[in-house]
Amino acid sequence: CTHEIDTVSNPKGLCALSPSSHQTVLACPGSHKGHVRVELFEARRTNKIEAHTSHLSCLALNLDGSRLVTASEKGTILRVFDTHSGRPLQEVRRGAQAAQISSLSFNPTSTLLSCSSIRGTVHVFSIAEEDAVRELADGAPPEAGVPKGGEDGPGPHASNSRSSLAVLGGVVNYFNSQWSFAKFRVPETDAHTVSCFSGEANQVMVLTSTGHIHTCSFDPDGAPGQDARPA
Repeated sequence: CTHEIDTVSNPKGLCALSPSSHQTVLACPGSHKGHVRVELFEARRTNKIEAHTSHLSCLALNLDGSRLVTASEKGTILRVFDTHSGRPLQEVRRGAQAAQISSLSFNPTSTLLSCSSIRGTVHVFSIAEEDAVRELADGAPPEAGVPKGGEDGPGPHASNSRSSLAVLGGVVNYFNSQWSFAKFRVPETDAHTVSCFSGEANQVMVLTSTGHIHTCSFDPDGAPGQDARPA
């Protein structure tokens, strides 16, 4: 054993490790419920993030370990953090009713986020780019938080519905949570699911505990809150 970390009770074995060859980042529950401990091994630094007030249900890192997304056992709110500073970047809402989150996944460019639950639903959210988040922290208007997109990311119209942010005292404050811009439902309800972005543009793959695989394509230029269907 090269590293040992004490955590709060972690029956699900929650842990995420970035696959980047340039920096090693590990995220796991902290010593208190709802807290996340982030280990930045190359920097020899530990960040402790107060993500939620209730116990964690799921967490994930992006490819280079610079972004962390978390969900609590309530499963209604997802929060995105900068792992190096511990700063909250964005908050999105999966739904109004509680649900057990079974997976969270960023796309390769960290401009999109997928979330699946045992309710059989998968949501796709647009994630603000670093420059947009920085502009918000500097006091720019809420429109700056809409992702610009890119070659492998969503287009300029791919935005979450009801997205409104305010900055108070240099901290991003959420007075209206952002909702997914695409969602769909798999036939297998009450099944554990794992969702991730496929190699095809604007497509999510979902593996269920019943042994089924579904693919779903979505339109990033469509209206916010669009419903998609498994292909």
